[in-house]
Amino acid sequence: MDNLLKKAGLMLPHLDLFHRMAALKQLLILASAMDDRAGRVTMVSQDSITIIGTETTTDAAFSSKGGAAEAAICYGALTTLKGHAAAEYAVTRDELKALNTTALDALSRSPELAAFGEALTKATSDTEPTPRSRTRPAEPTDATS
Repeated sequence: MDNLLKKAGLMLPHLDLFHRMAALKQLLILASAMDDRAGRVTMVSQDSITIIGTETTTDAAFSSKGGAAEAAICYGALTTLKGHAAAEYAVTRDELKALNTTALDALSRSPELAAFGEALTKATSDTEPTPRSRTRPAEPTDATS
């Protein structure tokens, strides 16, 4: 158990990376929700998402394949990706997908991901035996039987 806690502890410095990746995933889910609803443009504010297409739908979150896209998280991700603060962001499906592709490309080359890879390697290469993998020495056998 201590070994497992040590391995989990190695991941703590990487929580920001995980949060960024989760936010990007929500933008992908939002793009999928736009596709599902034939949305051409989406307006994202801190508390709502409005998908504008054949119909206009506003909600705090939209579900699609793979989960839900929440307004506050999508808004924060768009603030970072667009590089400026705004009360509301308008994005097309293509722009949303392009922003995500650019962000994923930058993330794949980031020092944060490299550091996570090193921590993961360290955690998985730990050779300290776990309680379940310890073996007892073989008991001597009687050679005369």
